[in-house]
Amino acid sequence: MNTFQEKLETVLMPMSIKLSNNKILTIIRDSFIATLPLTIAGSLSLIIQSFPFIEYVVPDTVMAEVITFWMLFLARL
Repeated sequence: MNTFQEKLETVLMPMSIKLSNNKILTIIRDSFIATLPLTIAGSLSLIIQSFPFIEYVVPDTVMAEVITFWMLFLARL
């Protein structure tokens, strides 16, 4: 098992080092990492928005208060 691992390391390590030092791939990696929280937040908001039977779970007045709160919060920024 150790010999197999050593062979993999000798073959793959130089290739992985070259890929990790590539400027373009580093930029793409960092941009994906930077946009990941926005993607997760957008996905969660879409799940909440399209939640079935939301009108039975949360009354319209509560949703109006939540929207008003966020509008006021964003206006302060």
